[in-house]
Amino acid sequence: MNIISLILDKEFLLLLIEKLREKYSTTEELIPQYSEREIEELLKCIERIYSSGYYDSFEERISGILFNITRGHYLNNGNKRVATMFTLIAFNIEIDVDAGLKAKYKKMDVNIIKDLALKIAEGSMDKEETLRQITLHLTK
Repeated sequence: MNIISLILDKEFLLLLIEKLREKYSTTEELIPQYSEREIEELLKCIERIYSSGYYDSFEERISGILFNITRGHYLNNGNKRVATMFTLIAFNIEIDVDAGLKAKYKKMDVNIIKDLALKIAEGSMDKEETLRQITLHLTK
């Protein structure tokens, strides 16, 4: 299975969401069960990032995932958490299959990604600034 097939796999996405749901099961802000429509819209968002040609570079894809899922409101709750988790997963999958990327980028800090997602959700960070911040925090 190639990287794009894995990232766009519906069962893979559902498994990741279930893991998030388990993690937040004891908090006030639970991750709800998502409708089929919400999952399909989320998958379409991710597919556009990997197939549009607009997100050619690694940094553009990673920042595109974070920005578009956070701002897209594809889900009725948990957009920032799903965006943060999926950004980290996509980053790690791409790094694991490309030695050149592994040599160029450092490990992604989850707290930085959470902070970026909050700024995106608040509207204080646009796509260009998201790309700039992702590049700044990832480059060795």
